[in-house]
Amino acid sequence: MNSKLIIAVASALFGTVNAVPTTYSNSSITPVDFVSGTYPDATPVDVHPRCPNLNFNWKNQGTVYPPAAGEVTSAESLGNGDYEIVFQFHAADCPPISNLDQLAIIGVDSPEKQTYLLHDSNQKINRIVDSCSWAAKFVVYGEKENNKVCVPGFQIHYSWFSGLASSEYASSFKYNEAYEYSMGCVHDNNNNAQTDFPQYCFDADILPSTPSNSSSIPATSAPASTSSAPQTCLPAWSQCGGQDWLGISECCGDFVCEKSNDYYSQCVPKQTTLSSSAPCTITLTRSSSSSTATASEVTLPASQAELYYQCGGKSWSGPTACVEGATCSSMNPWYYQCVQTAY
Repeated sequence: MNSKLIIAVASALFGTVNAVPTTYSNSSITPVDFVSGTYPDATPVDVHPRCPNLNFNWKNQGTVYPPAAGEVTSAESLGNGDYEIVFQFHAADCPPISNLDQLAIIGVDSPEKQTYLLHDSNQKINRIVDSCSWAAKFVVYGEKENNKVCVPGFQIHYSWFSGLASSEYASSFKYNEAYEYSMGCVHDNNNNAQTDFPQYCFDADILPSTPSNSSSIPATSAPASTSSAPQTCLPAWSQCGGQDWLGISECCGDFVCEKSNDYYSQCVPKQTTLSSSAPCTITLTRSSSSSTATASEVTLPASQAELYYQCGGKSWSGPTACVEGATCSSMNPWYYQCVQTAY
């Protein structure tokens, strides 16, 4: 693992005041194991950052949320394009864990789950000891990047002082009460990263497929680019706006940037269903050969919010119940979201 990279990132982020220890990778931290499957053919692979030269200090600038560093410290190939990774996280200026409402890894492109809860005060889930320093093991789909396989981008969601968490340190906390760190190589033309940590790739080349009618003349490939092209959209469930937000606001694919409150906007799927919480009432009329029955009212249950949709918060008038398998969890006083129920 490239320890020089972590030292450089930590130094750039924290300076000398609230610096994260330069020996970031901590082998003494036991990862929270979220792997649910059995993979007998797992094979260790080396990992390395895909875009180490980007400016990862640009997005946050130490004002929106606590400075932090994140790293994929190890990985195993599980076959069929799946990989088990260990991700370590360390931040400065975190309040005691009693003040933590929710900590989750979200937006994971995985054959197992998209969300992994490390802490949730409402559901009484606590899988970590230190809110600022932890590690997690989970499975991801490998993402093809040229002739490499990389970890798809995901986000680290923090929410403080709401739900059943203590608010003892709320008055002294100088950052937003809810925020997200992200991993990836999205950047502008000046190499300013739109994420907080670099994307990591595996030393497992993907061999290009050979057409059945290929000739014996060797193909000529263009030289590899030394820097990736700027990316102008954010992956699903990423933060895309809010007070003091410095990143881009364009979401990729069929996702749109939706405002949750003045402090937080998120890339969510385009709405295709009604979000009103009011129950739907219809009138049924039954007729017979001799008479017509009195009209009767049938009230359908109120709509439920889909997974990862808003389900509550100050001034929220939409649905507060989530679909089966999801729980409405507080992200901050203004935004509650349907997350996967932890079992």
